[in-house]
Amino acid sequence: MANTIRRALTWMRGRWHADVTFQHACQERAQRDHLERLSARFDSMRAWFHSQQATLAGVEARLGEHESRQSAMIAETARNTLAEMVSLTGSVGDRLGQQVSGLDAALTAMSQALSGQQQSLHQALQAISQLRQSFDDEQLRRQAWEAECRQSLEAELAAATDRQREIDEQHALEREAAAVRQIELEQRLRQRESRRPALTEEDLTAIEGQGLFIVGSARSGTTILSDCLNLSPEIYMLQEAFFFCNELAAADAGPENYDFAAAFNAQHVAFGNPRDKGTYVPTGETPYRTPLEFLNRFRGHYRYLGEKIAFGPRPHAMGDNWEDDFFAYQARYFYQSRYLITIRSPHEALWSMHKLFPDFSIPAMFECWLRSLRVSLELYLAFPHTHMTLLEWFDASTIRRISEILQVDIPLPSGWIGRSHQKSALDEGELAPVLRPYHSWCEECGEIYAQVRANVGRDTLRFGVNCHPREYVKPLRQQISQLLDEVLSHVEREAQAA
Repeated sequence: MANTIRRALTWMRGRWHADVTFQHACQERAQRDHLERLSARFDSMRAWFHSQQATLAGVEARLGEHESRQSAMIAETARNTLAEMVSLTGSVGDRLGQQVSGLDAALTAMSQALSGQQQSLHQALQAISQLRQSFDDEQLRRQAWEAECRQSLEAELAAATDRQREIDEQHALEREAAAVRQIELEQRLRQRESRRPALTEEDLTAIEGQGLFIVGSARSGTTILSDCLNLSPEIYMLQEAFFFCNELAAADAGPENYDFAAAFNAQHVAFGNPRDKGTYVPTGETPYRTPLEFLNRFRGHYRYLGEKIAFGPRPHAMGDNWEDDFFAYQARYFYQSRYLITIRSPHEALWSMHKLFPDFSIPAMFECWLRSLRVSLELYLAFPHTHMTLLEWFDASTIRRISEILQVDIPLPSGWIGRSHQKSALDEGELAPVLRPYHSWCEECGEIYAQVRANVGRDTLRFGVNCHPREYVKPLRQQISQLLDEVLSHVEREAQAA
């Protein structure tokens, strides 16, 4: 009987240990899954929690059954072997009491653990609810922001459309005004021709055939190129004589009241330049009233005669419409002449202009660079004998290539052109401090310059031969004009603010 009781107790202890081990394993697995995938397995946690309660209820039921069976067995054994089992049953009762107490403690701890898990689960549900509420609030804020942005974009688009319409109307007015100015300019030139001592058609043709012009913005290498060409005894290049301005001034003043040579020499005296080839015109017994008369007088001494033209910032002395006036004058008298266009990278040209013209605003220098490049590209398309070079290419080989194009000898001294003529002290891509507030304009100008650099051959000094130059120049001119409109609007706002 004792063996039976011991086996029963051993079975109960094993069963109890198995149940406790099972419960602990389930708890650990549930807690680990709860920490790792709380959000994803919220529903499965709730099911697991109910299953744990059902298991606990089953354990309590089985424990009651075990207690009932044990009590019956103990009563049966007590009736049969009461005398000899008194001490044994006492000790068994004590051990059984201890086991029951331990089981009660384990059940209490399990209930507490389940209560803690239920509390944690409730807190997690509250956190998820708060997150859902935050997400809904964020969705509402985003929808409100999107509606506000949409309204703002629609307003900006409407304003941009209005501005574009105004710009288009302004461009139409400017085109009409340019046509009127062209007619007026031709009338003034015809009046000038009717009043001055007549140059024969042969004279004008000879002057046109011997014409040589360097065109570019200020600080783009026009001076160094002119100095190189003046090394040749067959070339006579004047420095910034601005033939078209002097011709119009002579037309307005009358031939008897204007002296081109005197005006040119006085200009360079005012600049502080020494009397030199290019900065001084010999005066004759009879004044050279116009540039054409001067050229006609000296064309027998040189193979090429002309000037270097460097357009500075806001050249009001030439008039606000200097592009049209210059182009019309050159086309009228020097269509078949030779042209050399010089271009310099914008951030270096602008910085150099700022140092030479510190009283002018930076936007005015952007205007100068863009307008000079635009008229230069138009010259390239319209005039048949036009070549183009970059200041960064200036070296002995470039001058030799120009001498081959002109078919003259240019005795360039060794080392006469160096890096100081090609680049400034700025590093590649570096912006001077005064240009940094205008970095977006510098980037756009840099893109325009990069396209010119990529499509002009250093050996030929012309655009590539794979397609018509118009395919390169037309989109470039459009890009220049768009940026120029933005710059001019900025300049106008600055003037109004001042």
